[in-house]
Amino acid sequence: MADDYQREADRSAQHLRNSENIRISELTKQERRLQPSIIVESNDEKREKEYLEKKEKLIEKVRELEKTRDEQRDELERIRKKSEFLKRQLRSYSELDLVRFENEKTEKGAELRNLKKRWHEQVMTLNALNKKLQQRVLQREAAMTKANSVVHLSTNVRDERNREIEELQKEIEKNKLKL
Repeated sequence: MADDYQREADRSAQHLRNSENIRISELTKQERRLQPSIIVESNDEKREKEYLEKKEKLIEKVRELEKTRDEQRDELERIRKKSEFLKRQLRSYSELDLVRFENEKTEKGAELRNLKKRWHEQVMTLNALNKKLQQRVLQREAAMTKANSVVHLSTNVRDERNREIEELQKEIEKNKLKL
């Protein structure tokens, strides 16, 4: 992935250099057009300038080609290393090892399925216990409201029931956090 980002960055940099070179060549052309036409060049001078321009363009083209060649060499080297790594991994497994590997793979798959099944069963058990706990809380609250209507408010029964309800609610919260 980092190689892809590096290649993309290299391509972007190359594109920027190409754009800059194009811009410079256009500015050079514009400068030539703006030069006074009084200067008369001989045919030899014109040819020499054309040759120099062609030479500069060819040199730039050669640089670009060398850069792309270097990038392609780097990419080829990465591919070779990856293929060598994969070949070594393949060599490490003989046919018997491949059969053993497949057997181990199926065993691990079965073990994973069993673990998932156990986890699901435990979650279901935890949910059932949570429901029972909530029902107990509701029963305690109902008993407390009934006791409050019958017993005087200053009795210890009410305080004890409130404490039990708070403990049960804390336990419910703990179970929810475990899920």
